Formats: sequence, structure tokens, C-alpha cells
Amino acid sequence: MASRIWIPLRGFAYAALAAALLTPSAGAQATAPGYEVDPSWPKPLPDRWVLGGLAGVCVDSQDHVLILN
Repeated sequence: MASRIWIPLRGFAYAALAAALLTPSAGAQATAPGYEVDPSWPKPLPDRWVLGGLAGVCVDSQDHVLILN
């Protein structure tokens, strides 16, 4: 008798899982983000400074560019 109850419940669980995985999330984007090139970057450094090898370039949440060397 117990197996008769578990079979429909298992089917319902699989259907609920499939529906959750196949529906798009509310925060999903329709298109990929776009990027544009700034041909004037990097600007010349003062006092004849030069950039050596760069270990990394990071951008924070306020669009500040940080150069790590």
C-alpha cells in the first residue's frame, strides 16, 4: 500500500524539480553585457613614470580601474 502512494509523489517531485530548473530566473539577462574600447586609455603618466609588467587589472563597483604590479 505504501508503494502506491510513493510512486505518484515521486512523479510530482520530479515534475516540480524539472519546472524549477527550466523556468528562467527573474534576474536573468536577455542579452550579454556589451563592452566598448576607450582608445585614450591609459593616459600618459606624470614625471616620466612607466608601467612595468602588470600583474592584473581590476575594476570596482564604482568603475575605478586598479592596476596591480
